[in-house]
Amino acid sequence: MKIGLPSDRKSFSSPLASNFERCSFFIIYNSDHENDMTIIHNDAQTAARGVENQVAKLFVEQNIDILITLQICAETLNILLNAGIRVYLAIDGTLLENIDAYRQGRLFETFIAFTLSEQDLGSGKFPISIYKIIRNKV
Repeated sequence: MKIGLPSDRKSFSSPLASNFERCSFFIIYNSDHENDMTIIHNDAQTAARGVENQVAKLFVEQNIDILITLQICAETLNILLNAGIRVYLAIDGTLLENIDAYRQGRLFETFIAFTLSEQDLGSGKFPISIYKIIRNKV
């Protein structure tokens, strides 16, 4: 199983990046191979437009099964959930601490994929803290 985590550094001991779409790197942990870590530079982090689609496409192309993150844009969340990628709310800690928390069933999974109109939300694209989304404990 591949677990994707946003980071601004290239280490399991680094904290999660605060924003999924704008992080510097994606750390991909493969639980089928102990200590297997792939680092992917987030080329979309400085994009003026379409960052949500670019990041979601990357996760689909990399066959990521699970995303653990602190914050995610509603549009990206919707794309990932519809692609079958499970999204979990991270704890405040390092990448490794979050992987361990996932294994222990201590993270919350979101099952909400939604569409909101631009009229309701201005541009229709805004960051949502998963804390504000209805969530279910694994």
